[in-house]
Amino acid sequence: MKNPLMTVNEVADYLGKCVAWVYRNQLFIPGYYKIGKSIFFNRQTFMKYCAGNTPPTKNPNSDTFDEGVHGLG
Repeated sequence: MKNPLMTVNEVADYLGKCVAWVYRNQLFIPGYYKIGKSIFFNRQTFMKYCAGNTPPTKNPNSDTFDEGVHGLG
């Protein structure tokens, strides 16, 4: 059984983002909470949210990303 908590590194790997990005956006990522000074994400909440939302896609007409439903672009 997997740990019910995800680390910042695991979330960054899953989203294809850097760790610094996760720290900057931690309050907007579902399942976020702190234990002392450590940051974790509830795996079930995070994965359920990700399964129901489309990832950001590159806008072919610009250098930006469309944020998609979740706004994590």
